[in-house]
Amino acid sequence: MYFLKEKIRTITYQLEYTAAYALLLSKLKEWNFTIESADQHGGDIVVRCLSQLVNMGLWRCWSDKLLLQIKSVHPNMTSVSVYAIPNLWRIRSSEKVTDIESLLSQLAGLAGGRLNSP
Repeated sequence: MYFLKEKIRTITYQLEYTAAYALLLSKLKEWNFTIESADQHGGDIVVRCLSQLVNMGLWRCWSDKLLLQIKSVHPNMTSVSVYAIPNLWRIRSSEKVTDIESLLSQLAGLAGGRLNSP
């Protein structure tokens, strides 16, 4: 779907696929994130939010979107891979920047999720 994507982390939930998908979608809407697309059958949720992937002094890499790919691991276990979609054309920002680590912690806190290392 996207040519460039950077895997941030994976979150594991002790929930069945449909429950995990519905929980993530409702919480992201509740937290006022703009849902660009949501495909329950494909397991993808694309959220519009600005985040900074890399800061190397004079050069920064920004992401305008996060991709959440939800997959069923077992009947009662779901894996959510979180990817940042880089925007190589963005030079600076005057918009609100989302702290990815904070967002991941909040997502992992839902329904006793476990945040796995990258």
